[in-house]
Amino acid sequence: MNKLLLLMFIPLAACAAKSSAVASTEAPSNEPVVERVAEEALREVALEELPILQQEEKERPVECLHPFGKDPNDSLEMRRTFSLYQEEIENQNYLAAYPLWQKIMEKAPCARIGPYIDAETMFPQLFANPAFKDKQKVLLDSFLWSFPTRIHFHGDEGAVKGRWAYYLNYYKNVQYDEIIQLSERAIELQQNKLEYIVPSSYMNAVFLGLKNKKLGKEKVFDAYERVSDIMEYNALNDPDFGQYWGQIQKDIEESIKTFLSCQDVDELFLPKHTESPTDVVIMEKLIKFYRASRCLDNPNYISVLKNLFNVKPSSSSAEELAKFYDNTGDVKSANIYYEKAAEMTEDDKRKEFFFLKLASNNANSKNYNGAVTYANKVLSVNPNSGNAYVILAISRYQLAQANSSCDDFNKKAAAWVTIDLLQKAINVDPSVKEDAQKKINTYKNYAPDKNSGFFRSIFEGQAYTVDCIGVSTTARYFE
Repeated sequence: MNKLLLLMFIPLAACAAKSSAVASTEAPSNEPVVERVAEEALREVALEELPILQQEEKERPVECLHPFGKDPNDSLEMRRTFSLYQEEIENQNYLAAYPLWQKIMEKAPCARIGPYIDAETMFPQLFANPAFKDKQKVLLDSFLWSFPTRIHFHGDEGAVKGRWAYYLNYYKNVQYDEIIQLSERAIELQQNKLEYIVPSSYMNAVFLGLKNKKLGKEKVFDAYERVSDIMEYNALNDPDFGQYWGQIQKDIEESIKTFLSCQDVDELFLPKHTESPTDVVIMEKLIKFYRASRCLDNPNYISVLKNLFNVKPSSSSAEELAKFYDNTGDVKSANIYYEKAAEMTEDDKRKEFFFLKLASNNANSKNYNGAVTYANKVLSVNPNSGNAYVILAISRYQLAQANSSCDDFNKKAAAWVTIDLLQKAINVDPSVKEDAQKKINTYKNYAPDKNSGFFRSIFEGQAYTVDCIGVSTTARYFE
């Protein structure tokens, strides 16, 4: 098996790169725009014979009619060369493998795809080898030449152009026009199958063009629009690299924020919304750009989001509006949208989150009946929510204190109910143990003492119902 080395993710650069090849595998020393993202170091790739050999002759490149050589002796020699080459590659002896690789590329470029894949492992090692200190340009030219050659003989244009753009951005990112063209073709062909290394190379090239005043700000929006849905899709659906997709999107948006202001978004796109205020496509695009530029407290963003919600209601829009009103202290409006968000989602985890926010907001606003209602809704979705039991515990106690039908003893007895619920929170959700235990220790001080129970003939361990709140508990004394 050959191994394809995936280089460490390269930070985006905001200033011009050196046009010559670097002499090591270290990232270019220019200003980082997007942070480095850790990734898997190796991916195994099988060495396979050309599927192109099964095509009709008229479709084959002429070199592929006899991939190892038309003459039997040539064919035998190239097979021997491949055998030697493979041995050196497997032993990671790249210094010896390189001349064999050159011979294969010259004599049998159509025979196997493996050498093209190996190039991504071999050349970074050669760049770092002192023996090739004075041959960096030749090496880089050979490496970059391998990508279009691979496409010519082996196809898979979209995937290969994405990787080509990535390495060009690494070693020669001053050629941002070419990186942009390669990336956009890869995006067009791959869509959601795009490799996660492509968006950063692409956006870096766009940022570099903007910084050099060769591109306008509109291009940043155009580029982000091309990749944003792909990043969101893969962050949720890529089982191997989903976490990287999410980080990449976050880092790209951080970079966008440094290049584009909320005012830029307003000036470039708000007039289109004003002309067509009910156009869903324009509103969705505008909201995407406001979010990418981190303009979440911009009044225009909220206005457009509310318009979109009225025309095309969704749980995500309701959540954004709820968060906005929550952050501005308008709890009443926040609760309205959290309720709508919960109604419109089928995802139980999201429902739990929204109901918990509603329970918490109601408890903080001293609407304890509402807090009890929503805490119970949380528990209907997730019976093991410790946070819901904590809110329920405190709210039950407060309702008893405010209930005029509760006498002094029952107001104190409500602490037993609260302690029951807090202990339940610990039992179902150890993550709340520390907080819940502190509260238990506090509420023990509020519970009835033994003398009060004695006068009512209520003894330790006896079942007792706090009638004024309709909840049963067990009597216990903490003296």
